[in-house]
Amino acid sequence: MSRQKRVTKDDLRKLIEWLAGDDCGLSSTTIACVMTGAACRRPAIPYDAGDFGRCHRLLERFPGFRKRLDEVAAAYPEWRPIVAVWRELPTPPERPTRCGACCGPPAGRPEARARYRTNEGGRGRRALRD
Repeated sequence: MSRQKRVTKDDLRKLIEWLAGDDCGLSSTTIACVMTGAACRRPAIPYDAGDFGRCHRLLERFPGFRKRLDEVAAAYPEWRPIVAVWRELPTPPERPTRCGACCGPPAGRPEARARYRTNEGGRGRRALRD
């Protein structure tokens, strides 16, 4: 069964509304692309708490996607360490109200925080460690 057939027409409508809104980013769009079978032009992982929050809120809105997160890791290997600890990461705030509210490592369990490190890609962002 193709991925597209596992997404209902109602979910597709809601997904289009979500994409047209202001709470989606590259990493959450990557999840949406994998779940629908759409091509992802700019796949990305969540680099900071704001990115993670957008991914989390997408999965809250579409609970069936959470059960299929392993498909994201299969499609994009850089997601593997994130998917492996997804349940350990703390629930982010609903939506940050100011820029500084979304920065920094997750504040959850110490072992999850330990996996969070500065990305060596030179962009000064944060990423989860393998």
